[in-house]
Amino acid sequence: MTDPDLAASPSRDATSVPPITEMSSPTGDGSPTIDVGSGSGAVADEAEPPARGINGPLFSRNKCHDFDEEWQRIQVSFVDEPQAAVKQADALVKKTIDALTASFSGLRSSLEKTWEREEEVSTEQLRQALQSYRSFFRRLLSI
Repeated sequence: MTDPDLAASPSRDATSVPPITEMSSPTGDGSPTIDVGSGSGAVADEAEPPARGINGPLFSRNKCHDFDEEWQRIQVSFVDEPQAAVKQADALVKKTIDALTASFSGLRSSLEKTWEREEEVSTEQLRQALQSYRSFFRRLLSI
């Protein structure tokens, strides 16, 4: 598996939470679903729809490919300009961290929208929201 494949993979290790594409009530009662693409700060490319679910990929395949290509160019440039290459590597890491921050922020906003509404939210919907937060929290700790 290449680095972009790993980044796009919903599960990177055996301890992570099983991937979920959508969170919804098992009874189909219209309980809230979590749509990652609706949060502000979404990171996915316009050429590819955003990932769905709190355990979905943080970046689209295109975005992972772009990051990987940029890394490859940096590595190649090291031979001729090592200091510039290290500076570019630092900038790429910062850009990747910023993109991760935006992605997680969008996920958290999506979770919040499932329970913080004008109308009353049922205990079942709150239970599902808490389960979603637990999965999200575990994912944050696994990074």
